[in-house]
Amino acid sequence: MSDTRLRMALIAAVLVVLLAGCGSGARSSSSTTSATGVLGSTTVAVGTAPKARLDRPPPGAVATAAGQTITRATLVHWMFIDARGQTPPQPDMPVIVPTDPPRFARCVSAVRRSMPALRTAPTPTLQTDCRELFSTLERRTLDFLIRADWYRALAVRLGITPSGADVAHELNAAHRQSFLTEADYRLFLAQSRESTADIRLRVLLNEIIVRLQAREHGSAARRDAAVAALITRLYRPSTRCAPLYRISDCG
Repeated sequence: MSDTRLRMALIAAVLVVLLAGCGSGARSSSSTTSATGVLGSTTVAVGTAPKARLDRPPPGAVATAAGQTITRATLVHWMFIDARGQTPPQPDMPVIVPTDPPRFARCVSAVRRSMPALRTAPTPTLQTDCRELFSTLERRTLDFLIRADWYRALAVRLGITPSGADVAHELNAAHRQSFLTEADYRLFLAQSRESTADIRLRVLLNEIIVRLQAREHGSAARRDAAVAALITRLYRPSTRCAPLYRISDCG
């Protein structure tokens, strides 16, 4: 293994799609896959209508999508969840999430402090590794957060937002399906750094996607593509990202 690959293996855990199978077992495989590819912002309540469109992200925000602000704190929260989404978790492997672009001083310090094998590695080398890991985590997580706001905005627009009771019902079903005991659930929360509110938002998104796909025709792939094309056409042009956080979803 090259020195670069070794460093990246030490710094980065295996990155996987978050909480596969969160949705109810009664749902189709296509809807479950879609839901796990869209994460929710912890700052928006279930059923909240979009606010007025912003031309650029306000201070402290990384993006605005469908009139909602995605804060840097929300992005960092979900980046940590993503980085810890290992299968299985490795308690002896430190999880380092670069959150201080562009110099990554804190990331470099964390690498030196927690990984003796890299304590004397050149600073530019570790900065490059931190930058690469940041790009991987940030782009995927921000894409999920943006699309989550797009899906929720479209649900409000069409009047198909699930009620709180609907979300609670599906959340309870997912809980029973995924965890044998309450202790198992608490362990999962501790390992993933998620909260029940985070998982509730996943369930909300799953329900929205199911309802949006039910309005389309054809195969599951065709319905999924139709919904994706619709939200992209409606909301991508008005989506804005801060300079350090630009991805393809930013209009």
